[in-house]
Amino acid sequence: MTNCFDLINFNDNDNEIVGLTDELKVQYILKQYNQTNKTQILVTNSLYEANIFYRRLKSYNDNVLLFPMDDFLTSEALAISPELKLTRLNVLNESFDKNTKIIVTNLMGILRFLPNVDFYYNSFISLKVNEDIKQKELIEKLFNIGYIKESIVTKTGDMATRGYVIDIFSTQYSDPVRIEFWGDTIESIRIFDINSQRTIKNINEIKIYPNTESISPNGLLLKHRDIVNYDCTTNLLDYFKDSIIYINNFNQIKISYNFLLEEILDYCVSENIDVNTKFMHNLSVFELY
Repeated sequence: MTNCFDLINFNDNDNEIVGLTDELKVQYILKQYNQTNKTQILVTNSLYEANIFYRRLKSYNDNVLLFPMDDFLTSEALAISPELKLTRLNVLNESFDKNTKIIVTNLMGILRFLPNVDFYYNSFISLKVNEDIKQKELIEKLFNIGYIKESIVTKTGDMATRGYVIDIFSTQYSDPVRIEFWGDTIESIRIFDINSQRTIKNINEIKIYPNTESISPNGLLLKHRDIVNYDCTTNLLDYFKDSIIYINNFNQIKISYNFLLEEILDYCVSENIDVNTKFMHNLSVFELY
């Protein structure tokens, strides 16, 4: 079911809700969220608009998430914002807790290639004290889900090894985790302070989530546009099945999408890339829901 905030009246047959101020749109979504017990997804034209709606909705309800995506040239030609990447990964991880949410994203966010839902979920690494696992095997698994080996961990996504110790700064924790081995057996798992290196608390088990959206079934870390070649591509809507989708100002989104296609074409020509290369989903992704 797709609702469009576009026209001048409410039409039950076409699912169009229009003539509303931004505040009334927020109140409508909140009402639907409370009445239907379904996840609500609002798609806006720009990241700026998405942030505005996110803050408005968040002021009324804590179960609001932002799925933000950089503009095309920033994400493709330069580098994806680490902060926005972690925010998106948090949304994907939240999709597995079975609780309904209100999610706000922008056009680039809804068009973004994402790993197959089952494949992403199966890439989680679960570890327990007294469990046997070879250190080399664990390091390889961490590398395959986007963790980067450093001499010491200083930020989210880092891992470091020394002797029988592996430090991991996992995406779901605000502090790093230290895993100590006795041979191939996990002897302890500790959350520690990154500055003092002192233990904050001991835990018996941990589930480590991916540090990247660009993972493939064979363990390769890919460029975003290459995910589509591994038959494991999906989008945000597949992570939140049976949700109610709202599109804010669909006419403006279509205009922006056409500009985006021109921008992609210019980029392909300037970088000598095949113009048929797919960088993201088509706008027709909405027609599937």
